[in-house]
Amino acid sequence: MLDVIDAINEKAGRGISFLIYPGLLIIVIEVILRYGFDNPTVWAHGYSQRIFAVYFILIGAYTLLYKGHVRMDLIYSRLSLRGRLFLDLLGTVLLVAWCVVLLWKGSLFFWLSFTIREVDEAVLGHPVYPVKFFIPVGVFFLILQWLGNLSRTIAAVRKGER
Repeated sequence: MLDVIDAINEKAGRGISFLIYPGLLIIVIEVILRYGFDNPTVWAHGYSQRIFAVYFILIGAYTLLYKGHVRMDLIYSRLSLRGRLFLDLLGTVLLVAWCVVLLWKGSLFFWLSFTIREVDEAVLGHPVYPVKFFIPVGVFFLILQWLGNLSRTIAAVRKGER
């Protein structure tokens, strides 16, 4: 099961990573139009925000898979192996608890937006709820990856290894 979770987050992370290109393209177009031709768009800011929001929401599980999140090494590196494993375990449990609340509230946040067909305040009035949909989706995959990491950490603590 842990390998399946890792594989899903690996494939999703690699796919999602390509969102960076349309986001950058939109920003480049906006900069050229705004500063080169003094003719800014009404859509570029909103679309680049949406693309990067989805990117950052969904890339979290992939980052966790490769242990790319920031850690305070000042204390962590001074601990024994068992101490580091315990701190990993504690951090994982706290983060899963936080994610469960975020999943719950993020789902409500999306559902309210969806039921009222919320649109942004810009001139074009594009829907906001599709982006909000990715909050619970991203958090769900993050929880799966954290639970996988938790299982591995517990096994390592029992064996006394890393």
